Amino acid sequence: MLIIADDIPSKATCAPGTGEATARVMAERERINTRKFFISKIMPRMFGDKVQQETTGAGGGAIKTETKAIELTPELKAELHKINEISMNMVKPEGIE
Repeated sequence: MLIIADDIPSKATCAPGTGEATARVMAERERINTRKFFISKIMPRMFGDKVQQETTGAGGGAIKTETKAIELTPELKAELHKINEISMNMVKPEGIE
């Protein structure tokens, strides 16, 4: 990456107004950005992007949670009961408490 960025010509040799000065500035900017990217990957703790996660609700307050009780149908209750019975009769593998 550094070699490619350094290969971009950054010398303005033509007359003003031809856009070569702009090209030189863009080449230098790309050269700097490449080095910033490279160092952020090599030393992310010091030069990496700051990642900040906030867990607040609207207006900086607490996050609102809602608990909703649902009623199981008799069929689902029967299936859940069967699953519980099967799991109670299962043998635990060795090493699991």
